Amino acid sequence: GILAAGESNTDFVIWGSYSGQNRVTYDEITMFNSWGISDDIGRINPYMVKNVNVYKGGYSVLHGDRVGGVVEIDGTEGDRTKLTGEMSLTNQLMSGRLNVPLFANKAALQVGLRKTYFNFTDWSAEYDNKNDFIKSNYDYSDLNTKFNTTFKGGDELSVSYLQSNDNYSSIFERKDGSLKVNNTFEDKNIYSNQTGFAVKYVKNWPEGGYSSFLLTQSLYSAVLDASYYEDDNALTPAMKDIWTNPIEEAKLSLKHVFPSKGIHQPQMGLSIIKNQTYISSNQGFKILNNESQSLTRFNVYVHDQMQWNSQLFIDWGIKATVFNNMINRAYFQPRINGRWEISKMWSTYVGWGVYNQFINKSTIIDDYVNRSDIWQIADGIETPVLKSKHHVLGWAFRPNIFELHVEGYYKINDGLSRFKFKRNDRSILNAGSSKSRGLDIFMKKSLQRHKLILSYSLSEVIEKFKNPQGLGQELRAPQSQKHELKTAAILDFYPLQVTMSN
Repeated sequence: GILAAGESNTDFVIWGSYSGQNRVTYDEITMFNSWGISDDIGRINPYMVKNVNVYKGGYSVLHGDRVGGVVEIDGTEGDRTKLTGEMSLTNQLMSGRLNVPLFANKAALQVGLRKTYFNFTDWSAEYDNKNDFIKSNYDYSDLNTKFNTTFKGGDELSVSYLQSNDNYSSIFERKDGSLKVNNTFEDKNIYSNQTGFAVKYVKNWPEGGYSSFLLTQSLYSAVLDASYYEDDNALTPAMKDIWTNPIEEAKLSLKHVFPSKGIHQPQMGLSIIKNQTYISSNQGFKILNNESQSLTRFNVYVHDQMQWNSQLFIDWGIKATVFNNMINRAYFQPRINGRWEISKMWSTYVGWGVYNQFINKSTIIDDYVNRSDIWQIADGIETPVLKSKHHVLGWAFRPNIFELHVEGYYKINDGLSRFKFKRNDRSILNAGSSKSRGLDIFMKKSLQRHKLILSYSLSEVIEKFKNPQGLGQELRAPQSQKHELKTAAILDFYPLQVTMSN
């Protein structure tokens, strides 16, 4: 259900989701962009990753803040007993991590660094004076730090920070037959920056249960700076375009998990989230140009996990969201999940829920059918609030050396927004909806220490956008892919391990 081919370089396509509809977090820091400008490099240092949890859809109120899937990346806890370090060198990056125990083995500080060490975008052997020529340069670096400690009584404190920076520059020269510059000269620079931090404190109560306090902040910013010269001797550009669309999120949340009582494990939470964004472009599309948007919203949820004899599990919950400027209007998101362990080998599960999203990545289509995306605040006034309903039904068969999972889903999305941009600076907003449906099959076979994996996805995404007259037709969405087959093998010849995928 996670598309392996054809996805954008800033997001995943999970069960037919559109760009910006999946929530990716690292230690609960929102990642608005998971990859650098070169989509070969992810923004999280693998040495700082403990595990990754993926929720494709139909998940509970405890996860996500979007209408698509959820990817939760948990950072490593660190070793509090000894000084350790790791380092690696690939054909792209120098990577490393240092772990330092502190305070008499009661805490650990980790520092992870990565840096490109050569320009792998420069594929040319030498400058060619006879043909058009692009000379490019790319640089990437990131920093991940994490501090965590445990206090007397079992209370825990963790502080995580991440920052990644990359920039790409290129010079384009167009030549004519006489080896002279033919009045087309472009100088382009692209910068991007993803930063964020999270402070989390967990209080364990003597009578059972715990409370957690979380403060996070995240910012993603990208700048495109392009200059166009009449010739390579010009001191000032004939035309200059600077475009940016940063987005920021600040979040304060409180959660309390009550002690288990009978079949119940209840909890509740409250959060305040503020998002800000603006769009600036002095040449390109003038949609909300130089206009700042912000929205503060309040979330409250209740959730209960019920269990009967380790065979039947039901999670239910409801989340309510109100805006600071529209207290009289609330968005309710009820969700329920169930799992029945029929036997040690057989189980079945269901999921249903309503999901809202209050930031949106709107698509822009120009006269030449070029597509781009912009972040906007979805307040239900200027930009529609996204709403989705998920329906999930799954079945699993798990004997000792074999796994088989079959999962079907059906998703309905409302509130999609798409701009059509015209040369006369007019823009037309089309509201739309989509339907996603599919079937996922996953199989894993163990042969002693070796593992063979196969997965198959059958899916379809249909969208419908209305024009200003309210008319529209159903079409296949750009990310719709009918079939996808993935295979993988993990061969364990201790101490040598070989992995293959296709």
